[in-house]
Amino acid sequence: MKDYKHSKPQKTWKKRQVDTVNKTSHDGATPAISEHALLRFIQRIGGADLSELQDLMLHPEIIAKLNSLGGNGRFPHPDFPGMKIIFSDYLATTILCKDQDDAN
Repeated sequence: MKDYKHSKPQKTWKKRQVDTVNKTSHDGATPAISEHALLRFIQRIGGADLSELQDLMLHPEIIAKLNSLGGNGRFPHPDFPGMKIIFSDYLATTILCKDQDDAN
């Protein structure tokens, strides 16, 4: 029988996603800016209202589709032609625009 008390806990998909978002691709020897720091700069210095942006992204049509399809999928945004929001477990993980692939 496996001893779970001493097993290393597995990271959940969401935790791995957060870890990925918080990392930057730099060599560790030169200054760089993480996406999290950039977001906070936009919010606190640039004055962006993140809750307003969230409301803009979570269009009622997208919420309805998420609820009917179980929280996963790629949904075109009704107000922004060519834009899709990718969701996994009801969490938006990325935005794709026309002519983009899944690399970003």
